Amino acid sequence: MLLQEGDRSQARLWFERALEEDPRNPEALLLMGTVFYQNTQLDEAEPFLKRITGGGGVGRDAEALLAKIDLARAVEGLDPLNVQQAIVSAHPQDLQARLNLGVRFLHDRDMELGFEELLVAAAGGLQAEEARHRMVQGFAILGPDHAMTRSYRGRLASLLY
Repeated sequence: MLLQEGDRSQARLWFERALEEDPRNPEALLLMGTVFYQNTQLDEAEPFLKRITGGGGVGRDAEALLAKIDLARAVEGLDPLNVQQAIVSAHPQDLQARLNLGVRFLHDRDMELGFEELLVAAAGGLQAEEARHRMVQGFAILGPDHAMTRSYRGRLASLLY
């Protein structure tokens, strides 16, 4: 509730208290990670999220947030979206450029366009493994039951087998 209302400093105090009582409290760990992520403090968010064990909703939420953090770091050195698009347009066979564009799209939450570019990059070349990894991160962000996750997971699997 405090996070939704935007009082992150107050929320952080509450979650710190909850973690003092139970350092393994998955909900408090997730919410602390979320507070830091929302403040773009990625290095501070990550350790809280990595301490979450087990599956379920909290585990999936932590995995999704870790994927978002990794994508945020991945785009730090990339050109802006319009430049990435121009590079791919000028060199459609450049699979590294396709990977970079796909990562940019996923980071910007244009998941379908990201998955399409990553499928091309995952088909072969030196960047194929990273492209597959980035697709899995996109699946984590959307969740296992999302229609795009089911569709693109099947398409990725058909590339691999």
